[in-house]
Amino acid sequence: NTLVNVSQNYPNPTNGMTSVDVSITKPTTLSIEVVNMMGQVVYTENKGKVSEGKYRFNFDASKFNSGIYFYTVKANDNAHTSKMMVQ
Repeated sequence: NTLVNVSQNYPNPTNGMTSVDVSITKPTTLSIEVVNMMGQVVYTENKGKVSEGKYRFNFDASKFNSGIYFYTVKANDNAHTSKMMVQ
């Protein structure tokens, strides 16, 4: 498994800047996608090809409506989805 660890976003709940930490074991294409409860994509970031190590996605949730969102970190064929709350 390329994705070793994907942190819960912090702070959570958030109403501003929030971060997700990721550890990967081998070179991969690394990206994140945030969707709302309707399945609409509200944020994406693609880091492109990265080597093994630790990475952080930072994004500003102050533009999002209050509610529950899901973020999916993708590393090649591996994906990890977690829930976050926006106040």
